[in-house]
Amino acid sequence: MHYTKQLQTALLLCILFWSSCKKEDAHTPDPAYLRVKTVTDKTGNVLQYTYDGQNRLVKAEGVGMFYKEEMKYEPGKATWTLTNVDGSFTADYMLNTDGLAISKPQDGGNTLYYEYDNRQRLIRTYDGGLVPSETKHYYNAATGLKDSMRTTKGGLWQFSTWFMYYEDKTNTTGDDNFGRTYYGRQFPKPIKSIVLRRPDGNQVKVSVTNYTYTYDAQNRIASRTFTGNGQSGTETYTYY
Repeated sequence: MHYTKQLQTALLLCILFWSSCKKEDAHTPDPAYLRVKTVTDKTGNVLQYTYDGQNRLVKAEGVGMFYKEEMKYEPGKATWTLTNVDGSFTADYMLNTDGLAISKPQDGGNTLYYEYDNRQRLIRTYDGGLVPSETKHYYNAATGLKDSMRTTKGGLWQFSTWFMYYEDKTNTTGDDNFGRTYYGRQFPKPIKSIVLRRPDGNQVKVSVTNYTYTYDAQNRIASRTFTGNGQSGTETYTYY
């Protein structure tokens, strides 16, 4: 059970970093980017996305289910609110002048911090807890794509993640396409595989999740199917 939770946390972290300007409030996505309208998950649940005049995400709402995410922007801050059957939860992202997240309060009074390189790519996150956690991000010098991530807690290795891509395709389901650019510029190419390695006593456990895609007539991602770790499923996408 502990391994399952750790794996879910790691994969969620990967998705969140998938899933990367005006110098005033939040980082404004390039208007040339496509905007995702709906995502249907493997169980048939549908989320519909709404954007403001600057192409930033303002709402993701469940169709026929009680689920809503909202984003509100002001100079130097973006506020995320989640409302579902468990209640309402809010987090404030503090932004730099490029609209990139530099900190976010965590449960227990800790703060998560973000660092970027001069290409606005996320290179490090860390917290200020008594047993601090840190994740470093590494990029391929030739392609510019993210090669791997390594997470430690209290200086001890927790897990590492490697990425492989379909380098001949464009990712139309990245952060820019959802109006979320406060994590920096992430994953311009669709991910082909995610390899997760974690310590297990004196051994190293390895798990692999593979992704395949279908495309519409405009070469936009129409669906994404994942298989791995005894699970599989397909998400479908529509666009504005």
